[in-house]
Amino acid sequence: MNNVHSGVIKEMMNTDSYINTAAWGLRISQIFSMTKSLLEDYNPQTVILAANVIDYYPPEIKLDVKEITDFIRSGSPIKYQYKYFETDYFFRRLYTNRRNFNTNEIYMSLNFDANGGVLLQKKDFEKNNERWKKSIHFEPVKQENYLYLDSMASMLSSKGIELIYVQTPIRSGMLDNNYSNNISNHVNRLNTILDKYPNTFFIDATKRRWEDSLFVDVQHFNSIGAKEFTRYFIKEYLNVKELK
Repeated sequence: MNNVHSGVIKEMMNTDSYINTAAWGLRISQIFSMTKSLLEDYNPQTVILAANVIDYYPPEIKLDVKEITDFIRSGSPIKYQYKYFETDYFFRRLYTNRRNFNTNEIYMSLNFDANGGVLLQKKDFEKNNERWKKSIHFEPVKQENYLYLDSMASMLSSKGIELIYVQTPIRSGMLDNNYSNNISNHVNRLNTILDKYPNTFFIDATKRRWEDSLFVDVQHFNSIGAKEFTRYFIKEYLNVKELK
C-alpha cells in the first residue's frame, strides 16, 4: 500500500488502468484469497505482489473475503457503514480517523491516491523511533504459507496473467549477516516456486542497498523511496521480459 508508486506504475507500464488493492496486515493466504476473488471482477494483464518475509508470518487479521468483494461490487459504502456502525467507536475515533484520511505525515495514513496507494511523505513525517530501529525477526515459515504463493502463481499462469513478484528490501542501516543469510534462504524458496511458471517474474530488490533516507521505518519507504523502488522493479521486469 505504501511502497508502490501509482504514478510510476502508470508511466512505465503505459497504462491508466491500475488499482492498488493492498491493505494493512494482509498475509499471503489472504492475498491469495483476495486475488482469486478480485479476478472475477477485473481482467488484469499483470498482477504485482511486493512482499517481505513478514507477510508469511501470523497473526492474520480476520477477513471475510466475500463481504469485501460484495462491498467493492456495490460501488457504495453506505450499506456497510450502517451494517457495521458502532457508536462508541465512531465518537472515540472521530478525530483520529479524520486525520488518517487527510494526512500523509503518519504511519496510519489512509490518504489514498486515485489508484488506491498511500505514499508516506518524506518531509515532516512523524517517525517512530521504535519502528525505525526494529529489526526483522526471522521465524521458520510454514510450508503451507509457501504453498499459498505456489497456488497463486499457478492460478495466474493458467489464466495467462503475468505475475511480478517483488522481494522488498529494508533500510541499509539495519543490514547485518543474520538478515542477509535468512533473507537469502527465503529468496531461494521463492525462486524455486516462481521459476516453475511461465509469465512469472521474480525481482529481488535486496540485491542492491537502499539508503536510510528513503525510508520512514525499517521496511516502509517514504514517497521518494517508493518512487525509486517502483522504478527499480519495473525496469528490472522490463529487462527480464525483453530477454524472454
